[in-house]
Amino acid sequence: MCQREGAMPHRRIDASAKALFLRPEDMDRSVALLLLAARGFEATARSGLPVDLALTHRLILLLIKTGVVEAAADLRRLLALPKQTVSRHVRQLIDAGLAEQVVADADRRRRVLVLTPSGRELADRLDRAQRRRLGLVFRSHGPETVAHFESVLIDLVEPRARAQFQVPEGRS
Repeated sequence: MCQREGAMPHRRIDASAKALFLRPEDMDRSVALLLLAARGFEATARSGLPVDLALTHRLILLLIKTGVVEAAADLRRLLALPKQTVSRHVRQLIDAGLAEQVVADADRRRRVLVLTPSGRELADRLDRAQRRRLGLVFRSHGPETVAHFESVLIDLVEPRARAQFQVPEGRS
């Protein structure tokens, strides 16, 4: 494996050690690393967000952009947030001119969330910064490790949200 200059040496778990990597101190280390990685990754997005928006707004922009969600009800189910919280965040994005609700073609009773041009531009800019960060790390580890990492992440996602991120059949 390629090691970036200045990167910490990686501690490899010895597969022959069986379940020893499940010791409490190893699990604690993994939790700390996951939280610190998330904090650093979030900082990449936070630095590009307008001051009146939070990381939840960033996540909603990404979910709308990628088509993972269509309506506020989808956000409530996926994020397990109260209706009032989702409504407040969606309203703030609409008021900021970053998103809008439009009537769905298939069901005129349904309101679909879409990004405005400025919302798409902001989402694209934030995506580029986070993709750049991920790309550097992923390239240094290779496709097999990245696939295993994504598998672990999917398993960490709440069950109700996992289906949104499963790889479709025939695509790897």
